Amino acid sequence: YDATHRQVQQSLALLGQDLEEGAPVVVVAASMGTEIMNDYILDRQRRTREGTPDPLGQSPVERLDTLTGLFTFGSNLAIFAASLPIDEMRPIEFPPSALADKYRPVAVWENYYDRHDSMGFPVKPLNLQFQNLHSLRDIHINTGGPLLSWNLFSHFGYWRSRKLVKRIAGYMAGLLALP
Repeated sequence: YDATHRQVQQSLALLGQDLEEGAPVVVVAASMGTEIMNDYILDRQRRTREGTPDPLGQSPVERLDTLTGLFTFGSNLAIFAASLPIDEMRPIEFPPSALADKYRPVAVWENYYDRHDSMGFPVKPLNLQFQNLHSLRDIHINTGGPLLSWNLFSHFGYWRSRKLVKRIAGYMAGLLALP
């Protein structure tokens, strides 16, 4: 857990060196990566709320304070939720409270899933806190093509989904076009 989060933090620190202050950040996470990013963000937000020192959250980018787009697919949050009291599970604060006002109208968390994917699920139905998160949308797509779209191997088709790739690319182009 800690070693994985250090890897995430190091990647974000490198990214932060190339970004202007306050620049929007977009995260694309698949499968287990959705759980890793969820936990990483929750930990940073908790430490910020508590005002406790955070060695993994030294900068706004490392804390994902400017997280504007979150695209998850093949999410297994529901699997990990089974180990917790479901009503106590909280989604990340999205959009983050530190996000600049000019990015709030375009902030999205889109979770893509295929109903045939036995490892990827919608996340809004987890509990009322997720259901009430207005920036979160669960979107069903068919992945895997004709050979894989109808079975559990659909989990490996998200990266090849033209619909998904076009959506993410279009979203990022829109962000880049903002003044």
